[in-house]
Amino acid sequence: MTNNQNHIIYQAVRQHYGEVAKRGLSASCCAKTSSGCGDKTVSTVSEGLGYSAEEVTAVPEGAN
Repeated sequence: MTNNQNHIIYQAVRQHYGEVAKRGLSASCCAKTSSGCGDKTVSTVSEGLGYSAEEVTAVPEGAN
């Protein structure tokens, strides 16, 4: 990859996660819920970060 391609990818990732951060803790595993921090699943958090259900299920067991 060229430096320009790397920069474009870097900026896209930075923008995406910046938008996640602006939404606040609602997509975080530590968001306040009725019974505390442990209520969110890996799928819920991953989908809150913008990953599709298909992408989440494609991750090998134990890779998290």
